[in-house]
Amino acid sequence: MAKGPKITTEIIKEIAGVYMDNPSWPAKKIQREVHTQLRKDKPGIPPGWPGLSTIQKILTIIRTIDAKRLPESKRLDIPWTMDTLVEYEIPPEALPTVLKMAVHFRQREEEGKGRRMTIREARWAARLSSLKDLRKLHYYVKDYAKEEKVVELTGTDYLPENYLDYLFYRDLTNKSFNEPVFDKYGREILRNSPADILDELEELHKRQMAEINKKGGKA
Repeated sequence: MAKGPKITTEIIKEIAGVYMDNPSWPAKKIQREVHTQLRKDKPGIPPGWPGLSTIQKILTIIRTIDAKRLPESKRLDIPWTMDTLVEYEIPPEALPTVLKMAVHFRQREEEGKGRRMTIREARWAARLSSLKDLRKLHYYVKDYAKEEKVVELTGTDYLPENYLDYLFYRDLTNKSFNEPVFDKYGREILRNSPADILDELEELHKRQMAEINKKGGKA
């Protein structure tokens, strides 16, 4: 019986990500969601891959790691409040952005569209607070916090070239990675409108997928 493609780090992280969003789901339902997510970028992957038995094996490992996480790690996933600043400090200059983000998370929860912001997410909101577009910041906060936890649950490494970094830089500066930061006089080059970077985005995505496949191992 022919085997499917190699199970890469990308696949393991995708499974972990779906599990994190839906920890009570059975393996079959997680498998369906993983298939849906994978086919957004790779419509040509074989039907039914990865198989249910592979999903179950990876979920067993992830759930075991999740159950054995240290208390310090688990506390990062409780809701953030001002009281948590006693234990988890945030730079004063970033606090207004973190507070606005906390309110945004709470409002989405009240609308039935989300949940409260966690301590882990608050720390990312502080780190990324230079981005003033709060709607975009909301998604970056969630994605970076999710990536951090996925790496922890899967025991994998951070990618050497993260597609998310590129998007954040674009939204922060309105420039692409290929555009020079400084002119020949050492002055920062500023832009007032987004760059046309669709080709570069596609090329970066291809390089990242190649790196994932090169480093990925069998589950």
